[in-house]
Amino acid sequence: MLLLSLYNRPGKIMQPRPLRRAGHGRQGSNSGNRNLLKTGIGTMTATQTQDQPQHQQHRARLTVPQMPMVRNRDLRSTSRAGRLKAKDQTSKSHGTMLKSIVMLAVALLLLTSCDPKRVYEENVTIAEGNWTVDNAPVFAFEIQDTTQRYNIYFNVRYNLEYEFYNLYMRHQLTGPDGNVLSSQLHELMLMDAKTGKPLGKGSSDTFDLQALALKNVAFKRQGTYQLKLTQYMRRDPLANIQAIGVRVARQEQ
Repeated sequence: MLLLSLYNRPGKIMQPRPLRRAGHGRQGSNSGNRNLLKTGIGTMTATQTQDQPQHQQHRARLTVPQMPMVRNRDLRSTSRAGRLKAKDQTSKSHGTMLKSIVMLAVALLLLTSCDPKRVYEENVTIAEGNWTVDNAPVFAFEIQDTTQRYNIYFNVRYNLEYEFYNLYMRHQLTGPDGNVLSSQLHELMLMDAKTGKPLGKGSSDTFDLQALALKNVAFKRQGTYQLKLTQYMRRDPLANIQAIGVRVARQEQ
């Protein structure tokens, strides 16, 4: 009865206390609890700290599941191996090119050293193997030593289908001053008149012939000389003559 009377004392209204939420207040009943928030990629843990300001009381730690690492070492090693392989191939190609250049230079040196008498040599290809009368090649060569005597050769490349045993050509030699020094008709034998055997060097159906045309020639002036060759056969065009050339060489003393 005493307790009932104290509770019902006039002027004293007992108000219910509001419930304290966990994490709000210093002595909340749920102050030590942790709320686990599960997500699709990990777990977030919220922890209450009593001695920190309110805006720092909620801290979250996000734990992300470990993803498999992509190791780039293998990729780097592969790309490095590819670069090394490409570099090696480039070095080999440069080595092959250098070797070819050296071999060509050696061949030219040997060719020059094997023919020390040669002063000039050039060959002109006849279009379609048909040598016309108005097609008269001109060969220009330089003479520096006027005390030397020279031999001049005519080069002919012909096909075995050539109809004649011989070839008539006329030369015209012009000096550095433009004056004509000599002009002469030459007969070159391309095949043996009795047997029909081709003369010169060759294989299959193509042969090369070099014939001495002018011997012991003296050039009195230094400078550029010009030698023109004209075919003097009865056929125009003259078939199966593939190339015509001139060679100037020092005469042996």
